[in-house]
Amino acid sequence: MAGKCHLFTAALWIIVRSIEAVDGHCGYEFSWSPFRLLPFSGGAEFHNYHHTHNVGNYGSFFTFWDDFCGTSRDYIRYKLKKES
Repeated sequence: MAGKCHLFTAALWIIVRSIEAVDGHCGYEFSWSPFRLLPFSGGAEFHNYHHTHNVGNYGSFFTFWDDFCGTSRDYIRYKLKKES
């Protein structure tokens, strides 16, 4: 079945993922970002922790996998410490 993807679908997926990659890697948390509407979206701060500490927070759309696999524990501790 691979290779039977419609050209428009493939182009749309590339565009959406490219915009999401820029949004997640820009270092700013935009409140107006359409990706914040997704229930499991991590956002720029979540993913920025991965780049600055080089641990966990691998997901962008489905952050529940980081919770399930335990790769977001350090981020949660960091976030709690930052808020207190």
